Amino acid sequence: MTSLVDAVPTGKTMKFTHPPESRPLEGYTIKRAIHRGGFGEVYYALSDGGKEVALKLLHQHTDIELRGARQCLNLSHPNLVTIFDIREDTDGDSWIIMEYVGGKRLADVLEEQRTLSIDETLDWLTGICSGLDYLHNRGLVHRDMKPSNIFREGEVVKIGDVGLSKFISESRRSAHTQSVGTLYYMAPEISHGRYGREVDIYALGIILHEMLTGELPFDGETTGEILMKHLTEKPDLAKVPKQLQPVIAGMLEKDPLKRTATAPEVLRQYHTAIGNSPIGINTTNQRPSDEPVDIPEDSFASPYDVDQYVPTASHTRLINGLWIGAIVVLFACPQLVGIHPRFGWVLGTAVAAGYFAFAPKNPGKKGKCFPKWQSHCNHKTKKHGRRQQREMPAAKRVMPAVAQQPREPKPRSQPVGIVPRWDTPRTISWRQRLADLTGSMVLSSVLTFLIAFVLYALDVTRDENLLTLFSATSILGTWTILGTNKLMEGSANTAFVGRAWPLAFAGLFMGLAAYQMDQNLFCQFPESSFGRFERGIDHIGEVSLISANNQPTAAAYVLYFVALFGLRGWWKLTDAYRGKLLSVWSLILTAAISWVIFVGTSLPIYPAVGMAVILSFLSQVSSAWTPPRERPRITPSNSHLA
Repeated sequence: MTSLVDAVPTGKTMKFTHPPESRPLEGYTIKRAIHRGGFGEVYYALSDGGKEVALKLLHQHTDIELRGARQCLNLSHPNLVTIFDIREDTDGDSWIIMEYVGGKRLADVLEEQRTLSIDETLDWLTGICSGLDYLHNRGLVHRDMKPSNIFREGEVVKIGDVGLSKFISESRRSAHTQSVGTLYYMAPEISHGRYGREVDIYALGIILHEMLTGELPFDGETTGEILMKHLTEKPDLAKVPKQLQPVIAGMLEKDPLKRTATAPEVLRQYHTAIGNSPIGINTTNQRPSDEPVDIPEDSFASPYDVDQYVPTASHTRLINGLWIGAIVVLFACPQLVGIHPRFGWVLGTAVAAGYFAFAPKNPGKKGKCFPKWQSHCNHKTKKHGRRQQREMPAAKRVMPAVAQQPREPKPRSQPVGIVPRWDTPRTISWRQRLADLTGSMVLSSVLTFLIAFVLYALDVTRDENLLTLFSATSILGTWTILGTNKLMEGSANTAFVGRAWPLAFAGLFMGLAAYQMDQNLFCQFPESSFGRFERGIDHIGEVSLISANNQPTAAAYVLYFVALFGLRGWWKLTDAYRGKLLSVWSLILTAAISWVIFVGTSLPIYPAVGMAVILSFLSQVSSAWTPPRERPRITPSNSHLA
């Protein structure tokens, strides 16, 4: 049955599914309709025990809304509309049971008053910042901040629609969504599908501008015009009180890294600008629930969400030129970079495949480049009719509410988070591992060719066979190290033996492969490659490490790579949470370890030490690295991820 209910103050009517006094959900009686939006219908209802609640009947994007609501079931804060439960009726429809808030929306206040005074704006801002800070400290971003989602009853300001919130704490995923907020309050980075808590600060900046001036900073006649202004145009702050212009300007920065970082910082800047002493905001939680928040796997996103790197036209041409140049050299004259002709076509094909997979094709547009580089690189108000149009892109989900004074929660100290390091366990998807690995493999190959070219140009050696052996062994060795470590990255097993034995086992096959390439290329290490040092051990029992013509045997190669891979601790050099992108001390330590191995293998000293240092360099430079400032800090609220 459908009833017509006067649900908006403008006198317009909306069609609702359930009439007053109906009981579509066991235990609750609907008293009247409140609102109908893009996601569903909202009703004011009473439980059988007499408790006032708001019931939301979901119509569209049910999975998205339910996923968000489940994340927020155990959240409790005076400045957030509380979600009590999620239920299904006999028809299989999904309902969200929420706190009923009977006060006015900020949108209604702006319709009536158009602008607010600086002090009245501060009253609203204090509650908003408190609620947002609570969400952000628990790894959640609201994503749909707007005046119709903010309520005030008495002195208490509440943020509604927290069911749309998305979990953004530690993970290296990006997760797209079908509903990311209302157009007029949408941060620029949302257009690239990567966003974090900075989008809430941006939306709050729009709201703050609207409260003080009665106008939106970015308005237009079409969707495209408004989006383009968000992306490219600086806000006109002429109508904002002069002392508050820097505050709003910082909140509306296009670059999320330059934007005001936190809600408490917004409030502090506002107090400072108007000459008040900043006061603390209530970010503590009430008594924590024993039940964990149910966070779906697909709702994780990057802990430090930044815009994807967009190369300029000149940068794109340079990158494409390097790729194409490498491909041409490998196919036409591989000897220039120390590659034997018989391997040129094979490596050229591999690099060509990498080019089509990773190189940016369209100058000025979002390119893929290498995955690891991406992680470094990043109104006129026309009465209420126009305001109603502003609210349409996303459903108005927040409940107006019951007059009740929230209990003051007992303050709890929040321990300072620690920055994760390489031995911090964490969840990394296989898709992310594969993306990191493929990008690192392509980059290490290109760097190897450049190193070989430098060695050839400096006349270190002009032996094409030895240069080819060096290049192929460097690439294969780096790929082996990267691949083995990527399988174990983020695991809880940090014991040396547990990490070392897979690498040592891989070194066995690496040694056999290197020896086979040596034989196929008919390589001959000159006597000068041993320098002035005496050869090391030339045999182990009956196993000879030196051939009759003074060349290393298969046993020497195997012993060298098993020892080098097993003793060095390569996982510390390739983990995304290592201390530095490239550590010079690690190169020195690798050289020292390879020197010791030289004594036991009788490999030529210069190739043995040089190969180890090159592998250390390539492994570090080509593997993904997350700077410490971009890593999520571990706190009690997200320690379950570590």
